[in-house]
Amino acid sequence: MVEREGKGPNLKEYRGKVVIPTDKQSHAVSVSVDEERSAVSLHFDGTLAGSSDWEGLSPQITRRLKYLEVIFKTSGLPVEGLELIWKMNITLDDTTVAGVVIARPNDLKIKGEHGFTLIGAAGSPSGTDNYLTQLHSSSFRS
Repeated sequence: MVEREGKGPNLKEYRGKVVIPTDKQSHAVSVSVDEERSAVSLHFDGTLAGSSDWEGLSPQITRRLKYLEVIFKTSGLPVEGLELIWKMNITLDDTTVAGVVIARPNDLKIKGEHGFTLIGAAGSPSGTDNYLTQLHSSSFRS
């Protein structure tokens, strides 16, 4: 968990909804990425596992030709003993994030992965959901 820090010039923020393994409902989230400091933090609109603020552990931020690749972990979200891997691709114009959250093998027998999209400040001035933020992996079952 982490205290929210003030916005710096290198801090980019993206908003949307994400479904976390163990949950069937989506959670409104704000993801802050600081490429220069290699830092990622999550802020949920509600409390999950005792906090609304979570720090991305072991973040790897790699600049690719057309996007920024961000990979990090969270531990104890939403239950103690569960480690989640977050993988995101951020367009270089800072408007759209496509990502997936994956439950690592664990003793709790929790498994699964859920895709999500987030919108940056430049992508949606109103901050409202678009069609992409309403999709999740169960929409594509055969």
